[in-house]
Amino acid sequence: MWIEFLNKRVRLSQRGGVILIRKCTILFTVILIALLSACISASNDNTDRIESIAGYGEGKDNTDRIEPITGYGEGKADMEGIVLDIGESVIKLARNLSPDEYEEIKNESVTKLHNEDVTGERELGLIDLIYENKKEFNKGDKVEVWVDGDIMEISPPRVKAKKIVVKK
Repeated sequence: MWIEFLNKRVRLSQRGGVILIRKCTILFTVILIALLSACISASNDNTDRIESIAGYGEGKDNTDRIEPITGYGEGKADMEGIVLDIGESVIKLARNLSPDEYEEIKNESVTKLHNEDVTGERELGLIDLIYENKKEFNKGDKVEVWVDGDIMEISPPRVKAKKIVVKK
């Protein structure tokens, strides 16, 4: 009888241990989810704050408010080339094209020139520039470009232009 009592007691304590382990697992899972949610929320709050400080996310282009970094300033342009096309969202620039070569190809379609650049028939060095003040330029203008950020490695490459100046 005493042994039977001890066996029941052991079974009860084992069952209690299993229940305790389950409760601890559930509690740990809830705490982990709460911590992860707090981290995600804090990350989003910081992103919103950074965007509001920078003025992004409001549908505005801030290129006119960019202050030059000391030593960087309005120094040498990052690239130069000839404007091939001015679209709604981008300016297509040929970096490896002389004014004489432009005169030869100025009536060809931009799609054809792009295909020839991709296949290597012509080395035009095409790049799409994202820039708000497109009315300042005409096809055939030789321009200097200061970029804002990294060049996206797509075909053709694409970059946001901070400043574009027509070369005299």
